[in-house]
Amino acid sequence: MTKQQYVHGYGKDDSERLVKQSEALEEILHADEDFPAGTRILEAGCGGVGAQTVILARRFPGGRISSRWTSQRPIWRRPRSG
Repeated sequence: MTKQQYVHGYGKDDSERLVKQSEALEEILHADEDFPAGTRILEAGCGGVGAQTVILARRFPGGRISSRWTSQRPIWRRPRSG
């Protein structure tokens, strides 16, 4: 089986670009969303930097957010609070 490369890249510049893209699209993607505290939110295909996950966590601090990525390469883990 051939090892697939992550199409968006793994470098620092790539990560910064993905974060900027997510920030630029934030209002377009999330303007009409309103999740009450306790809502379970699944972000499927969160990618290498989790930029949309960070935005969701900031916009909906009471939400229970799960991010899933299909790659074998691990993404960063945020320590659980509480």
